[in-house]
Amino acid sequence: MARIKNNLIGHASIWSKMQDLLSKNILAHSYLFIGPQGVGKKLFARAFAQAAMCQQNYCGVCGDCIKIENNQHE
Repeated sequence: MARIKNNLIGHASIWSKMQDLLSKNILAHSYLFIGPQGVGKKLFARAFAQAAMCQQNYCGVCGDCIKIENNQHE
């Protein structure tokens, strides 16, 4: 998870909240990532998806992490 957090400059507070939800296995059926253009919504959403889907706490090398990184997830 540290790798993700280092890439999410300025989003530490919300990332901490999302990480807490992940650790407790409490996920909603959807999330809205809103804000002005260029603030990192897509980067954050992708990182959150990787963290949620990875069986190894966002390893960055498993099939799920690679698919999400390459926009090939389902």
